[in-house]
Amino acid sequence: MKPLFTVMRKADGKTDFIYSFNFKTGEFCGGADVYSYDDVDYFIGLPAEFLKALFIKPEKAKKEIESEPIVVD
Repeated sequence: MKPLFTVMRKADGKTDFIYSFNFKTGEFCGGADVYSYDDVDYFIGLPAEFLKALFIKPEKAKKEIESEPIVVD
């Protein structure tokens, strides 16, 4: 099986090949471990914060909107 890309770990600065991934859930399966965005410093030289910002949307607090009734003449 060929690796899809390489990541650099935050813990020790070493690299690991990634064989399967899910950017939306933030799960990356490598040869040594399973990683999340918080475990990774770089994806092929691209900072993890950039990829995380592209795929993980922060949940916005639901705000109740008071609307006025619509009057049709």
